[in-house]
Amino acid sequence: MLGAGLGGILFDTISFVHFGFHGAALSRMVGFALFGIATGTSMGIVESALKDRWLHVSSGPLAGKQFILYKPVTTIGSSQSRDIYLFKDSNILGEHAVIETRGSRLQIRASGLTYVSGQPVHTRILQDSDFIQIGRYGFRYKEKQK
Repeated sequence: MLGAGLGGILFDTISFVHFGFHGAALSRMVGFALFGIATGTSMGIVESALKDRWLHVSSGPLAGKQFILYKPVTTIGSSQSRDIYLFKDSNILGEHAVIETRGSRLQIRASGLTYVSGQPVHTRILQDSDFIQIGRYGFRYKEKQK
């Protein structure tokens, strides 16, 4: 809304100066650009506000990406229908692991070979800074400090 408002205010001002554009093309481009910037900024602010627990991908094809764990159940696997889709690794099952809320904590339940802090696990409560290894993907589990 902020971008659209600024674009609307600038619409008439910019339309007087054409810079080789016909009509209101330049002012519309500025309005759309401002709208896009405002939308992206707003999404980032909301995402940061909701970010209590997340997985930071440390290794594998998705290295650097973060997955916010906001759902009661988050599925991980090689099936595209999973919440966290891990591709290009034949050792990863369609639904390889599930992270679910258990009271105030999160628990990982693994169907396939999964390591947490170097130990193979089937079920384990996650703690801040745990390192999760699934196939060639490595994740660092993080919690917001309260």
